[in-house]
Order: sequence, then structure tokens, then C-alpha cells
Amino acid sequence: PVFIEEPTYWGGASFRFFYSLHAIPCVGFEVSFEGKRMVYSADTFFEPEGLNKMCERGILSPARRDALLNFPWSCDLVLHEAGVPPIHTPLTAFDSVPTEYRSNIQLIHIGTRDQPDAESRGLKVCKSGVEHTTVLLTRTDTQETLRFLQLIASVDIFKSFPIPQALELLLMSSQVKYEPGQIIAEKGSPGDKFLIIMSGEASVSFGRTKKLFKVGDYLGEISVITGDRRSATIVAETLCTIVEVDKYAFHYFLQRDKKLHSKMSCLVSSRKDGSWHAIARNSVLRNLSAAQKTSLQAFMHHKFFKKDDVVWRKGDTAKCAVLILKGDFVFEEVHRADPYELLTATRHPHKAVAIYDDDDDGQNPAPFEPLSTGVFICDMYGMSTNSELTVTLICDSDEGELFQISQENVLGFLDANPMMMLALLRSVLII
Repeated sequence: PVFIEEPTYWGGASFRFFYSLHAIPCVGFEVSFEGKRMVYSADTFFEPEGLNKMCERGILSPARRDALLNFPWSCDLVLHEAGVPPIHTPLTAFDSVPTEYRSNIQLIHIGTRDQPDAESRGLKVCKSGVEHTTVLLTRTDTQETLRFLQLIASVDIFKSFPIPQALELLLMSSQVKYEPGQIIAEKGSPGDKFLIIMSGEASVSFGRTKKLFKVGDYLGEISVITGDRRSATIVAETLCTIVEVDKYAFHYFLQRDKKLHSKMSCLVSSRKDGSWHAIARNSVLRNLSAAQKTSLQAFMHHKFFKKDDVVWRKGDTAKCAVLILKGDFVFEEVHRADPYELLTATRHPHKAVAIYDDDDDGQNPAPFEPLSTGVFICDMYGMSTNSELTVTLICDSDEGELFQISQENVLGFLDANPMMMLALLRSVLII
């Protein structure tokens, strides 16, 4: 999260977000990095006389007016909108900008008919396309090191690395560029490198299915760990920079870092045991990015159950979430209850909600189907508050398999992936 008018630090840069003045809420930002500053206005009305009149009429408070008037024109690059008032900034408003700052302004959101007038006033119009990129800082070795550290911090399996260990990884890896269409690693070749995408996109094809991988995604981990040959060909979709870590260096880190070793062991096991299939059957999990799916798989522990085995019991503290792989599982207090006396298993047991069969004209409560492949069960509230479970989950088929994810890892994953958290706000089940 970011806070308006408070500095937010990321990657060595300082960001300040602020509200602009528009018909709908808009947010601009100012960023400072290595002595250079730029500001983006967002859609806004800026005109000193107009802002003062709005303050006199009570539409704006003095503090709000002053915040709008104190726009940081002194930045090295000013991306400011221009358009039709009163919801956009008229060109005449730029006459009030000090002369020494006008050369740093590039106008955005300006109509084609107004561009000649802007240029006659000595204002630049921002042009689209990478060929018109404005460069404020040239790359240095320091920036390249910072870029690498930012990449490592974004990769889930390396997030716990302290700075000395991350720098060690930098020294033991290499960065290789690939042209669009160039093969990065070929199916059947030895798995001798662990790969992280630093820039660009790459793809992996399985039959007719093609998966895209982007910045921060990693590939080749299974073959590097198991020694198996690569199971698919990796191709550069765009110009790519790949961080390559040879298998000996990767095993060096596995031996020294117990958390990394545990995550990679879980990842290899869950991949081989069918986690892709269970994820693909879930309506929410299937839409996660490749990196998010891999992150989740690194936390999965494969468990086996027999008929009537208990996964968790009512009254126990919520300690894990589960993703069903095979077999049927049921909530004992729900699926095996008398349908005429059934109350929904919620944290408000006195609020009865009857569920009826559509073909029965609302006369008979409908039975609940068992929970099967792809169902994700997570009591987020229970795990967040260490509350007691309200139902008993048991295996209802002769054999059942599921993946367990610990309380700590579930909460960490949900914190990093708000879409999943929002989905679980309404239900402990995602089918």
C-alpha cells in the first residue's frame, strides 16, 4: 500500500503520491532517484485564478488549494496534462510557470488541434514510442547491481536471502541476452542451469499449450535439482535478459539455505504429484500467473488419506489450508447431517440458511455434493486469528489425496496475492 503525501521507498527511489483535481478521483506522483526528479500530474485542473475562486466559494479548503498550487515544477521532467477546463488544465495556465522550468515540461492528454498553440508557447508535446524516451540517468554499475537485487527480492524463493547471500548469487551468476525466437534451452538437453527472467518474455510449449513467463519468473528448477533432462523447450518471445545460475552454484545455495531447500523439495514433489492438475481444476487458482502458481507449489505438502481419516477436527485451531487432488472429502457436520436440520457451517450458527433443490419447488433441502479435485479449502479468518475450526473435514472415499499448505505460508501467500484474499473473504471454499 501507499499513503497519500507520504514518501514511499522502492528500489532506492522515493515516491510521493498526491491527489489531483478532476471529475473522478485521480492520483499523480513525484519520484526522486539519484539526484533526479520527475512528476506526473494525472488528469487535473490547474489554473491559479480558478483554484483561488474555488477556495473563495468554499469548494476547496485553503490547504487543498495550496497543495494544488504548489505543484513541483522544478522537477527535471514534468509530465503534465493539458485539455479543456474545468476538468483539465488550459494552455494559458502554463504562462504562470517560472520561465526556468518551462523547458522541462512535456504535455500529455492534449488534443491534436491544440498542439500547434502549445508549441507556439514554447511547450513540448510528449510523443509516444520508445524512440522518444527521455533519459534522465545513464546506467551505471551501481544501478545494474541494484536492478539485480530488486529482481532477487521479487523472486519468491529468494525473498529471505540476506544482502550478503544475494550479492553472492550475483557473483556466481551470469546475464545472457537472447533475441526474439532464439532458443534459451532445448527439450532433452541437460538441466545444467537455473534461469531467471530479468527482462523480456519467454515461452514454454507443451503440445498445443504455450505458457508465457515474464520478469521475475524462473525456469529449469526441476531438471537442475533432479538431474533429469529438460522436459520442454524454452524460447525467447521478445528480447530477453536471462540470469543463469549453473547447477553447481544452485546446489551450493540449496545446501546452505534450509528454507530454500525446503521450498524446492516441496516444489519438485508437488509438480511430480499432480499439483498442476489440481490447480487447473480450480476456478481462481487456474488464473494465477506462472510465478504465482510456482510460488504456491513451493509450499505444498502431499498427503494421503483412507476412508473416514480426519484431515482436521472441529475445535482444533486452524493451522493449514488444503487443495484436493483426488478422492472425495466432506465436512462431517454438513454433508452427513440431516438435511431437514442442517444449518450452514458459518461463524454464526444461529443464522439458518436452507439450500433447496431447484427441481423440488423449494420443498426439500438439496444434499451437498462431496468436495473433490480442485477444491481449495482455507479458513482465512481462523488462521489469521488462531480461532477454532467450526467443522470436521474427513475423507469420504476409499482413498484420497490432497496438498496441505501451512498457516504461515498461506497467510504469506495471501498477503502477496490480494486477488486470492478477496476470493476467500466470501467463502472458505473456492471450487
